[in-house]
Amino acid sequence: MSEGLEEIGGGLERFLREYNREMLRVSFGEKPSPNRFSIVQDHAHLFDIFTISELSDSRQRETGEIKRRTCNLERYLQKTYPLAMVSDLTDRVEELGATRFGTCGPPLQTMEDPYRISMDPDRTARDEAWQRRDDILRELNPMLEKRLSGLHKSSRELGYNGLADLCLKVRGLDLSWISDTLELILDRTESLYLEMLDDFMEPTGIPLGELKRHDVLHLLCGREFDPLFPAEETWNSLSQATSGLGTVLGATGPIRLRSPGCGIAHHLPVSVPREVYLFMEPKGGFMDYILHFGEAGRAIRMGMISPEIPMEYRWLGDPAASESSALLIQRIISTRPWLKDRGDEMTISRFRRLFYLHRIFELRRLSSLLLYELRMNMSSISNARELHRSIMEDNMHFRYDGEDHFLEIVDPFRSADRIRGFIFEAMLRKALLEKFGEEWYRHPSTKDVLGELWTSGGRFGLGELSNCIGYAELDMEPLVEEIEDRIRLI
Repeated sequence: MSEGLEEIGGGLERFLREYNREMLRVSFGEKPSPNRFSIVQDHAHLFDIFTISELSDSRQRETGEIKRRTCNLERYLQKTYPLAMVSDLTDRVEELGATRFGTCGPPLQTMEDPYRISMDPDRTARDEAWQRRDDILRELNPMLEKRLSGLHKSSRELGYNGLADLCLKVRGLDLSWISDTLELILDRTESLYLEMLDDFMEPTGIPLGELKRHDVLHLLCGREFDPLFPAEETWNSLSQATSGLGTVLGATGPIRLRSPGCGIAHHLPVSVPREVYLFMEPKGGFMDYILHFGEAGRAIRMGMISPEIPMEYRWLGDPAASESSALLIQRIISTRPWLKDRGDEMTISRFRRLFYLHRIFELRRLSSLLLYELRMNMSSISNARELHRSIMEDNMHFRYDGEDHFLEIVDPFRSADRIRGFIFEAMLRKALLEKFGEEWYRHPSTKDVLGELWTSGGRFGLGELSNCIGYAELDMEPLVEEIEDRIRLI
């Protein structure tokens, strides 16, 4: 099968390059929205049930590296096949959304950043902005619902019971692990989440029982800490913080900086690892730095991948690895060395509590979304809005009415990838702290540790990468320790 593997892998790499160049044209402002459908049509032979079936048969016959490469390729094509089948609907939704929202550039799931429309300090203005957002989503939702139905149908064509069955199996996840993980996260963060939320909301005078989502998102934007995160220092701060990792961000080289980009910070790989674009749109503030440092983390990981390894490892693999790299680089802005001289001790301590509240909020939100996605995909789409509202309100403890029950899951089961990314990042950060201290990102040996993990690209899953940092498998304990112990010591 090695000849067939090379042929399919080469064809897929050409598809990914062409696809991302199309997205690049949108990011450069050359097009208002991408034409995914035509690119998928040009490479339709890759998204063919017969091709995927052949890969499956071959994987069962092969051994060693050929088996591992074939497995990566098969999993990617299985996961992408449903998305390819609804690419026309995806284009229509994004085209309409870009027109209505007045945005362009980033992928569909970041078409409208909910934090961005929660920035206004005036609660009435925020409420009106969210109403306008809901009006637009009401127009998009019939297409998003049709798209989701298409994803289910295509998943069954591949022999799975539906979208949830496909997404979990290609990730190697079982319901028992997910159930235990989500229960642990939601149970162990509950009291601390409510305590910290109440602490930060108290000055606003809004009782917890009357909170709306935009109230909490506005709080998490941390506008009181804007002086710590000036827009004009975004690039220098990021460059200095990551220089010790052995990577260079600039106009040329593997990671090509583009500023301004189009709408929002994001990254785009066109040729891994030699041509990875990082778009910067500095606006200042905590959430803006979170976004920029996270996208830089993804780009830096791609820039470290060896150009000599097969495309199945350069382009493909466990998406949770990319999530963990984003979370790790984001973490830099919460360290005392990085925050030194940016404010007085009381301000820095309060900001660090907000940073961890944001992390707990995201963990609970992602866990709730995954619960919703599992239950909705295993029952009926028709009750999606009510199911979404019920689960989110139960776990987030504020009003969650709205129209984004389809938009929040437009990238199927990304919440599972992000949760696993959180778990691995906590393990990795603990290992770096123990070896190099709180300034781990400046230590000259950090790049060697990260290089060992990132150079191989997607060759290893998170379980195997865990062995490289002293764990037998993916371990929840460092994340739980941080939630229960470290945060209370700030």
